[in-house]
Amino acid sequence: MGTGELPEETKTAIEAAAEQAETETPIRTMQAEPAEVRELRREVEQLRAQVAKAPQSLDDQINYFQRKQQLVSRLNTLNNSILTLEKHGEEVRKEAEEDVFSSEVYALRLSSKKGYSSEEEVFKFRNPTVITELLSFVLSRMIEKREAIENEIIS
Repeated sequence: MGTGELPEETKTAIEAAAEQAETETPIRTMQAEPAEVRELRREVEQLRAQVAKAPQSLDDQINYFQRKQQLVSRLNTLNNSILTLEKHGEEVRKEAEEDVFSSEVYALRLSSKKGYSSEEEVFKFRNPTVITELLSFVLSRMIEKREAIENEIIS
């Protein structure tokens, strides 16, 4: 036995322990990541992308938050308009179901601006069926716009 060498029985004991560890230790195979881990990784990447998009300078941050504030204000106004149109649209719809040709309560008016503040009525109709159809169309567009504004606020 030379200097720095282990005794033969130590070598044998180490080899035996290594063999025992190999046979008793379960072999780990590469398993697919659980869905929860994949979802967390995706969420982390989304958050990193969001942070990277955030404005860095103070002026940029001020403009960013002012824009968000404007969007929230527009969203509130739009939501109030939608609620108002839905409420009155339901009343007009009831008249349309009664097969009334001309509403005594509701009318849609087309006007033309004359001068600085005066308007001239160009056309007015009171048919509740037509008014209901037009309100449905306008409400669908307003709801689309609301969703777009909400998405912009979130992003």
